[in-house]
Amino acid sequence: MIVRVAFFIAIAVVLYLLWRDRVREDAAGWPRRAQLSFYGAVAAIVAALALFFWAGASGLDALAFVLVLGLCGLAAWRVWRDQHTYG
Repeated sequence: MIVRVAFFIAIAVVLYLLWRDRVREDAAGWPRRAQLSFYGAVAAIVAALALFFWAGASGLDALAFVLVLGLCGLAAWRVWRDQHTYG
């Protein structure tokens, strides 16, 4: 259990550092709707990872976990791509 918590904290720290260095300044200029969509997708991913590391997943729970990660990742990527498409 301690290893699970430590691994989750390590992932959270790395993601925070990436956000602080790259995304924060970039997202500050985005429209409010894009910011809410992007940060909402990231928050859902973090919540799914926290539940996975806390309780584990098997069967339908594992399928739901993978679907949440995939769909939220797609949503965050689409928002980021839409904000970086010029033309």
